[in-house]
Amino acid sequence: MTSKIYVLKKLTKPVITSPTDVIIKVKATGICGSDTSRYKKLGPYQKGMTFGHEFSGIVENVGSQVTSLTVGDRVTGCPAIVCHQCAQCEQGNYSRCESLYVIGSLEPGCFAEFVKLPISNVLKLPDNVDFTTAAMVEPSAVVAHGFYKTNMKPGAYSGNYGMWQHRSVSYPMGTKSLVQATSLQSISTIIN
Repeated sequence: MTSKIYVLKKLTKPVITSPTDVIIKVKATGICGSDTSRYKKLGPYQKGMTFGHEFSGIVENVGSQVTSLTVGDRVTGCPAIVCHQCAQCEQGNYSRCESLYVIGSLEPGCFAEFVKLPISNVLKLPDNVDFTTAAMVEPSAVVAHGFYKTNMKPGAYSGNYGMWQHRSVSYPMGTKSLVQATSLQSISTIIN
């Protein structure tokens, strides 16, 4: 049996470098399948990168052009950073941005005390949403978008994969898809 050595490092707190930056003190995170893939050095990976992109927290600091948030606001964020200038962005196809990257892959993510995002990627939370629930906004939005793209009608059939595989990162996404399918009044089949 071999052992692995893990080292915890004190990270440098992110600083405001753009007038649209928001520094967030992380309060809750989720672990995504892409985080486990990066841990295994699959997909976009940089040695020493701080993983994580599903989170919620409290605004710690804002750039000079940020007027919609103040220090202390409760927030969550969209981890996909886009340029807002390429042809795809100008057409509203942000997921096809020519310069798209996701925090936790090529830029530091949220498995740290603080994370930095541009204001365009930060969402203020309503008072009735707790931090743990808010950390699941991004993956829940992915599931909801998938159902939106299917144009599912009430009574339609849906299949939900990986529902009870608790050791699989697909378990939470499968659960979210079942909840979404139920809210759309679909007839769901669970497939393990």
